Amino acid sequence: MWLSSRAPWQPFGNFYACDSAARGPRESLGPLFGRLTDTSVLNILECLLAADLCRVSRSSHAFYCFAHHDELWKVLTLRDAGGEFDFDSCWKQTFLRATLGAAAPRHRPQRVAGVYSDLLFQPWLCASLRLKPRWLARDNIDRRAGLSVEDFVREYEGPNRPVVITDVVPTWEAFKRSPPRAPPRAPPRAAP
Repeated sequence: MWLSSRAPWQPFGNFYACDSAARGPRESLGPLFGRLTDTSVLNILECLLAADLCRVSRSSHAFYCFAHHDELWKVLTLRDAGGEFDFDSCWKQTFLRATLGAAAPRHRPQRVAGVYSDLLFQPWLCASLRLKPRWLARDNIDRRAGLSVEDFVREYEGPNRPVVITDVVPTWEAFKRSPPRAPPRAPPRAAP
């Protein structure tokens, strides 16, 4: 498999193949949280501030994994940094850099054994899977100009194939009324 690193948690199905599965896969969440679905646990953790999320992460292996879910830190970063940040390897590290500046310590996730969650594993898998360069080739979608409705339906809509129609925008009334502008430039990135 084309993975760039090993996951700190595993898909739930791996629990059934584990030799040391004497305890339940949700036992370290405690008697209350262990009864909740993964989604419910994340919904509760979403209500916490960053400092509280860090405190919860120190209470058990399972809470450590849930509290490091990238989406939680993405929400915190977008809310607290207000768009004034540069993405830095993961959302938790981005949050640390946005709130603490250059003095922010590097976030180094720990390896945790015995935590099984499809909800946590799936985003990690998608982010860690390396894509083959040929999958990213720009010329894999047809680009057409002067396409009639009949041709579009026959060649693209019917077979459900994507197409980029290159000559549509200049015919729009709004395009004719406004002068063309250069796209806005991104602000320069600060050196790390």
